[in-house]
Amino acid sequence: MNEKFFEPVKVITDHPHPLASPDYTNPAGSIEDNNTFTYFIYEIDNNFNGFPYALLDIGCAGGQFVVDIYNKGWPWCAVGLEGGNILGMTENFESREVARGDLTIAAGAENWKLYKDKCLFHADVSKPFEIVDIRGDLIQFCVVTAWEFFEHPLPEEIPGIMENIVKHIRPGGLFIGTINACLDGVEEHHRCAQSREWWDNMFISHGFEVLRYPFRTTPRSSLEFLHRLIHDHQNKVEERTGYRLLDPEASGVPTPDGRWTNKDIYTVCYGFKG
Repeated sequence: MNEKFFEPVKVITDHPHPLASPDYTNPAGSIEDNNTFTYFIYEIDNNFNGFPYALLDIGCAGGQFVVDIYNKGWPWCAVGLEGGNILGMTENFESREVARGDLTIAAGAENWKLYKDKCLFHADVSKPFEIVDIRGDLIQFCVVTAWEFFEHPLPEEIPGIMENIVKHIRPGGLFIGTINACLDGVEEHHRCAQSREWWDNMFISHGFEVLRYPFRTTPRSSLEFLHRLIHDHQNKVEERTGYRLLDPEASGVPTPDGRWTNKDIYTVCYGFKG
């Protein structure tokens, strides 16, 4: 009889929280975001031909995306890292108005109550950390993701974050994610307003190559897009037009004419050469 098994994972760090960051002292995304998208997880599964993989999500906020993959059970592995915030991830707080409405507790509070130190962990990712398995061996991940995270640290913190990614990614592994283009420049939470070329060069300098984003969606995609995708599939729209439908959240990629479909974000994919 087969029973689902979850292999214990541990995050070793002396710096669980970025105490000086405005994301810690005046939180927004960490309490508001709790995104996941089943079709996107299907796309990742398909990328690995259905075989198990290990995924690390940096800046996981409420953690639902990580939890959904974690619950596949071993030999899949999913770890989410979140710096957290001064309000806490599971405690009630005075009502705060955010884009999704008024919150009095983090959107991912239930996940952090159930999965803290199982697949969701606190870490300041600009400082050294290690993710190890039950034997104490360093885990290297097949895919590392970060969804509108990289614009938040200070520019001088980015190399340290990159070193941590390199430490925890397998040769041939993928980094995929979105980076806010910060078209309005530096603001309180967005402290690293850089061009796509700057980000490409940062990853290249740490042993990556630039690849085209391979998926239609991201964890932030909507059911509205899925319904449109189903409609187009049923009516063979792509076969007739040759147009590959992408969700706007996944369409911040260069187009043949040198423009971007979604100029607010950079949708990125980098392959680690090792």
